[in-house]
Amino acid sequence: MKVVVVSDNHGKMCLDSILLQHPDAELFVHCGDSEFPPSHLEGYAAVCGNNDYFDMFPSQLVVNIGNHRALIVHGHRFPSFNLKKALAKKASDHECDIVFYGHTHRFSEDEINGITLINPGSLRYNRDATSPCYAIVNITDEKIEVEKVEL
Repeated sequence: MKVVVVSDNHGKMCLDSILLQHPDAELFVHCGDSEFPPSHLEGYAAVCGNNDYFDMFPSQLVVNIGNHRALIVHGHRFPSFNLKKALAKKASDHECDIVFYGHTHRFSEDEINGITLINPGSLRYNRDATSPCYAIVNITDEKIEVEKVEL
């Protein structure tokens, strides 16, 4: 299954263009800080970030992806000094083996205790001086492959 994961566009960039670029994707995820109303995020499983002013998004979502379960959060409600371990614990508590999260504006892929953590970076600007980006995640029963797509 192809999953497109975006985050932190902060009111910039039309998200419809990403939908159109990936007609073969089965799931689109937005990890928060869109700063858009829900009508601008149709087609996305979206959560609320710390800069979202529309209380119409949940703080977290759990979605089934084949034989996997994914937790979607923004990440701002977790301690920054221990963020990845805290996210892995939350995923474990929800019987998830994947976490999609944003907030840091840094692309990353990690594994902690059998849980894959994926941050797609920011569609607006990354704090590590890399180009704005998002992630394409190909998920099968056996493996999870993550590709960084730079804008």
